[in-house]
Amino acid sequence: MSTELIVSIDPAILNRLKHPEWIVMALNGVTPEQLAPLVRRQVSEVRRYLYEFARAHETIWAGRILVHDQPRPRPSKFVDRDRFWRWQLHESMAFVLRYGRRPRCHASDEHEMRLGQWITAQRSDENVGKLPGHRRRWLNEGLPDWRRSDRELADEQRWRENVRRLTSHRRRTGAWPKAWKTSDDERRLAHWLQGQRRREQDGVLSSAQILILDRAASGWRG
Repeated sequence: MSTELIVSIDPAILNRLKHPEWIVMALNGVTPEQLAPLVRRQVSEVRRYLYEFARAHETIWAGRILVHDQPRPRPSKFVDRDRFWRWQLHESMAFVLRYGRRPRCHASDEHEMRLGQWITAQRSDENVGKLPGHRRRWLNEGLPDWRRSDRELADEQRWRENVRRLTSHRRRTGAWPKAWKTSDDERRLAHWLQGQRRREQDGVLSSAQILILDRAASGWRG
């Protein structure tokens, strides 16, 4: 059975859009970060445009379905149990487009917190085998990192920030950070780098992380 995505857009809608090509590319998996240089615009502008489109056209943006998930005709009294669920998915996708990150379940903003808790609930349902297959597919399509916890994402963000700091230090000084007779910031960065070297030697540093370090800071192994 086919699993081709249905992304059907009324030409009349496209004709009314200022940047229809942005929408077509985004619906085919191009991220705002990839799209911005192609259209020579700021990432924030692209995100904002896609966010406004997502809010105005939920059935196009968050309602993308697989061929074998197309709803069969139902009696008029049939209750669409996925309707509110799809709205939550749409809101979560719109949040990512607007802020460039996934909503967190412990955020101070109530709206973000509720979206983060909803994503956590989907992971819980998946872990106990209660998440329907079509919802899993919609999540994989709309929120590829939904299976990862907030803590995992925060740890990855901190790790990438340390890589950025290491690259900046190397470019500025031409040397690796030292752990003695230096500032606290450089000492912490040196200890972090030593930790990555140990993790690589122990085989616990992921291949993706090794690749990032190799590209950003060639010779980091020392």
